[in-house]
Amino acid sequence: LCITEAASAGDNISVLIIENKTVRDTVTLKFDFASPMKYHQIILKLCLLVTLTSGQFSHSEQDKYLDNLNAILEASYSAVNDPTNNNVPTNLLSTCARGNAPTPDSDSEVTVSSSSSTISATEVAAQCSPKDLCIIPSSLTLEMDASLQVAALRILGSVTWTDTTQIDPNVFLCAGYIAIEGSDAHWDMNLQNKLGWIYIMDNSMVHTSLRTRAFGAVSGFIDIQGRKMERTWSLLSSPMMQGASTMELLHDPRLMGWNIGDRIAVAPTEKSSQGWAQDFFIAGIDEDGIVTVDRAADYTFKAEFTSYGNGNGNG
Repeated sequence: LCITEAASAGDNISVLIIENKTVRDTVTLKFDFASPMKYHQIILKLCLLVTLTSGQFSHSEQDKYLDNLNAILEASYSAVNDPTNNNVPTNLLSTCARGNAPTPDSDSEVTVSSSSSTISATEVAAQCSPKDLCIIPSSLTLEMDASLQVAALRILGSVTWTDTTQIDPNVFLCAGYIAIEGSDAHWDMNLQNKLGWIYIMDNSMVHTSLRTRAFGAVSGFIDIQGRKMERTWSLLSSPMMQGASTMELLHDPRLMGWNIGDRIAVAPTEKSSQGWAQDFFIAGIDEDGIVTVDRAADYTFKAEFTSYGNGNGNG
């Protein structure tokens, strides 16, 4: 809420920025314009700027951010916590979620070994328990063939995780942190037809550089590729009315690479970013390209096209 006082040309005016019944800030401006309309436009722009940024947090608002962290997390989407997502491995949360994972042994650090240059996740699980900090040495490549849970994972060598290495169609890797370290260390993950989950556990494991609940490279590199898609977005070719559970798109979803079970979102279609968005799961794709979703639309989504210029890209 922005409140200004009445003013005439040459006056200094105060703009009060009020949030949650508290004066958040006061801005003083000199009203020095011949047109009152211009003055109102400037105040409107100022108030709009404050409104647009009020949902953000600056570095100085850490306490406010932490106070609202649970609400922020509650409003965020997490595929692994979505009860309607049938792709989540049945034992992932029961094994790795907070309160279910075992307490790490702070003194237990295991460097795995193998008689060859590769070691499977199944073999790693036989050497590293869920309480151990597990290390893949520079001489080894970890091949993800099955699910794996360790207290934390340091990769000094490499990881290969592909449709070929993975035996089951849906596996996971759980760790308090995953750190790729060393100039030759690398993480190669490319799943086109199978599902793989990386779950960073809340188990108080701390890496010297990445700290807690981290997945990253101190040195080396990470390459993660999911299912190839020709397009990740499209436009509605006809309106999706409130209560409808089908949508018609400008592009053929089959040619775009969309599949049944994919999660999609429809953005608001009202002017000035008004209205609401809604997410769905694809339940079916007809031969004519009509997409059936898992539930009815809560709102009406428009499909309006306007032509500008002469159509050659220069107008």
